[in-house]
Amino acid sequence: MTRPHVELSGGRWHLWRLADEEFASLGQHALPVEQNFALLAELHRERAFTKVHLSLGVALTVMELKFGPSSTLFDNYRGSFSFPLLLTIQRQRRISYLLRCHDHRGVLYFPMYRIVPGDPSLEERSRPHAPVGREFSRHEMDEFVRCLHGYLHGYGSSIGADAVVPFYRAVWSDLILYGHHGSSFFERTCVHLKEFERLCEELDTEFGPRRRRSLSNRVETMIDRVIGSRSATGTICQRT
Repeated sequence: MTRPHVELSGGRWHLWRLADEEFASLGQHALPVEQNFALLAELHRERAFTKVHLSLGVALTVMELKFGPSSTLFDNYRGSFSFPLLLTIQRQRRISYLLRCHDHRGVLYFPMYRIVPGDPSLEERSRPHAPVGREFSRHEMDEFVRCLHGYLHGYGSSIGADAVVPFYRAVWSDLILYGHHGSSFFERTCVHLKEFERLCEELDTEFGPRRRRSLSNRVETMIDRVIGSRSATGTICQRT
């Protein structure tokens, strides 16, 4: 089986899809890196208040096209998808990080974990660490996150309506509904729970329960592991 793979910035960064078991095994040798929440908030504000924005539906669709179905391991109440990835950077030696792309209460997150030699303690694996400047600096991490965010938006803008099977997902914690109607993506935040539940029922009727992907798609994931996924490669953010 060819492993799904995407390269960014002309091969500067490479992303590889991991199985949940692989992510967990490598996670025993990885240290969580401090996230730049100010950057995530900035990207979310752009998503929320500009006409050119990366919606949850577009982000999910592009990642599924490139990396296969979402992992089954995510918070079904506060989120709706999760993609465990391996990030590799080739310099004088290969540098490797774990990356999990997921949504939480309507916000996209890209937490990274630095893979280290040996066996770090549970305490070391349980707290965030500052970036290692000589290896993968905060500035380059921010540049990478912006590039990945831009890649998802740019690729999503090129997807034809006929390439997306109608679907919807729900984020119950914040009463968010999003998906694809068959002609365009949609995203809506409800004010009241009753309105949210009514719209869920209407979408179930419109799409059918098999199109509702608000819960972990275990069946599709198992089938994907049996038959395999085609390789997917893309490039964006070329260095000038």
